[in-house]
Amino acid sequence: IAALSPTSLVALQTRPHCPGTGVSLSANNGSTWTPGACLTDFDASGPVGLDTQGTRVLAVAADGGSFLSEDAGATFTSLS
Repeated sequence: IAALSPTSLVALQTRPHCPGTGVSLSANNGSTWTPGACLTDFDASGPVGLDTQGTRVLAVAADGGSFLSEDAGATFTSLS
């Protein structure tokens, strides 16, 4: 879980119907979550890193997979 702002959070998790790792977003400090993007070919079974800077979100997996979002986690682009 990483903070986008004092009350907005982004998290990675497995999700049904997502062939990879799902991104979930919260606008109320984690009280409720909404599904975001699905990171296909992102292996979150090992260590992962999640970092934010403003509306940018970087997700990196131990296997070398990495994804970048420039819209607060709504969409992601593969960097690997």
